[in-house]
Amino acid sequence: MLTAAVLAADGAVLGQVEAGAKTNEIPVFSALLGRLDIADAVITADALHAQREHATFLARRGAHYLLIVKRNQPSLHTQLAALPWRDVPKAYDKRERGHGRTERRTLKVTSVAAGLAFPHAAQAIQITRRRTVKGKWSRETC
Repeated sequence: MLTAAVLAADGAVLGQVEAGAKTNEIPVFSALLGRLDIADAVITADALHAQREHATFLARRGAHYLLIVKRNQPSLHTQLAALPWRDVPKAYDKRERGHGRTERRTLKVTSVAAGLAFPHAAQAIQITRRRTVKGKWSRETC
């Protein structure tokens, strides 16, 4: 399995490493990004990479991060869910229609300078997606 670093703007592959057949991307994260100049870059990654070691590695390299947090980090997930999201104004709110569905996305952003149990975290973003497909509504918050 190959793991790649991709430039979001145009999809250019900046580098890739072999992750191995009996593992996942976690062990090769630092090896892949260690080959690149990531100072002042914003690194985005899925929940698998919401690892304290990865956050510390990125900070040491001068990079910023945006990581999805799911229940693989239970205490952090609980802390984020307990933030006063009802008091945080929407930073983004968009409705779209197409392909037989209606979707609404809202984003809220808040500072978390102190008290969050994750290294170098400065902000938290809550994304809520509401979607209807054939009259059936679903909601996802991350």
